[in-house]
Amino acid sequence: MKKFIFLFFACIAGNTLAQSNIWTLHQCIDYAYKNSIEIKLQEISTDILLLQKKQALFSFLPSFSGSFSHAYQYGRSIDPFTNQFALEKVQTDNLYASGDVLLFQGFYLINQWKKKKLEYENGQLNIEVTKKDIALAIATAYMQVLFYQEEYERALHALET
Repeated sequence: MKKFIFLFFACIAGNTLAQSNIWTLHQCIDYAYKNSIEIKLQEISTDILLLQKKQALFSFLPSFSGSFSHAYQYGRSIDPFTNQFALEKVQTDNLYASGDVLLFQGFYLINQWKKKKLEYENGQLNIEVTKKDIALAIATAYMQVLFYQEEYERALHALET
């Protein structure tokens, strides 16, 4: 809460020193939305949750892997085909391929994907909650400033009379 009030007063003080116009409540809230570290952290966390949701969805896909190697051996070496010493060059080629398909794992993958989907939706809602908290704190601080300005004017009026 103190961070929001500080941000609000910094917004007003910086604007008053730089320009002669006074910011509206809407301008202060927009400024806070654009510059709030808490909102940016929530957005980054939600982006990570989106990637985790996609990863959980991709875990349904089969996996494939493979490799290929080609080699020459010179000098005295063992020929892998005849198992005898060879004094000339021996060429070897290796090819490897494999694949995995998960048939059933007790609904683990489905439940994991549903969990990540709900976590992502929760992250999106957390962004909105954070924005509303910031707007409420700034509106409260804005109203306090207006109240204190009115009190100041009343005190000046009382001094004059």
